[in-house]
Formats: sequence, structure tokens, C-alpha cells
Amino acid sequence: MAAFLYILFYFRIAAGYNIWFISYVPVAAYYNKVLSALEDVGGKVDILTERVQQLTNNIPEEVINVRSFTDTFPLNNKEQLLEMEKCLAEAAMRNNLVTFLAKEGGTSYKEVIRRIMSKTLTNELAVSFSWKGWKAKEEFSKYILAGVIIEAVEKNKSATTRKEIELQISIWLAKATERIKNKKYNE
Repeated sequence: MAAFLYILFYFRIAAGYNIWFISYVPVAAYYNKVLSALEDVGGKVDILTERVQQLTNNIPEEVINVRSFTDTFPLNNKEQLLEMEKCLAEAAMRNNLVTFLAKEGGTSYKEVIRRIMSKTLTNELAVSFSWKGWKAKEEFSKYILAGVIIEAVEKNKSATTRKEIELQISIWLAKATERIKNKKYNE
């Protein structure tokens, strides 16, 4: 005696007209159909995997660099900053970072600067810098990263002068200690 699998089918033909019927299919034939369908799916998955691999191999270098930027920032210590400086010695890397940071956006140039600075440096690292190196702090303006930040703001808010940008960066650096205290107070 052969085993049968009963399948209930439902079709909606038109509004208010429905058809129900029961069909029986030998189990072996049903399993063969299922296995065949799974093999088809497996083949399609293999094709898709190959295609994804081809696409991944063709990712432009600048996209890869953007991924590395998202993994790198914010910089937590001086060693990371120096490593970033080495990378920024290459013009292509520098241009990619300018584009990446310019996308931070904001409604005003001050907000753009705050967003970019917060993305690039932690407050713990920022406390060791001032724009010109005043108060026994290290000069931030001498770093390539400072120039990249200025370029990113200029790219985002072209009407802003370099002096205005430098002033806002210096204010952001000066308030790093205050932000750390506020963070500890709010925790």
C-alpha cells in the first residue's frame, strides 16, 4: 500500500467566489518535488553568492576607505591620531576623509564643526589640545587632520571663512573638559 499525502488547496477566483479542494499525492512523489525545489534553490544561492563575491571584489577603493573611517573614529588616544596622520599623508586618503566628514552635515557651520569634531576626537583626547597650543597643551592646528576638518566644513558650508572655522574648533577643544564633567555628572 502506497503512502499518500493529502493537500488542501484554496483558490480565490473572484470576490465572493472561493474554491476548496483536497488532493492526494503519493508521498514519494511529493518528497521528490520538494527535493527538486531545494536543489533549485541551492543552485540559485550559489549563483547569488558568486555574484556578491564579484561585486565585493569591484568595490571602489574610496568605499573601502570610508568603511575604515567608520571603524577608526572617534580617535581615543595620541597613538591613533599619529596613525591617522600617516594615512592622511596620501592625497587620496585625505580627499576621501574630507568627503566622508563633509557628509556629517548640520544646519549651521557651528553645528557642522561640532558634529565633525565629535565624530573625529573623543573628549578625553581633545583635552590635551588647543588650537594654537596655549595653556601647555599641544597645538591641534599643526596636524593634517585639522586641515581635513577645515576642508570638510568648507565643503559643507562654503560661505564660512577659515577664521570662523578655526575659532569654532578652538572653542570645541577648550570645552572638552566641561563635556567630560557633564558626562560624568549625568551618569
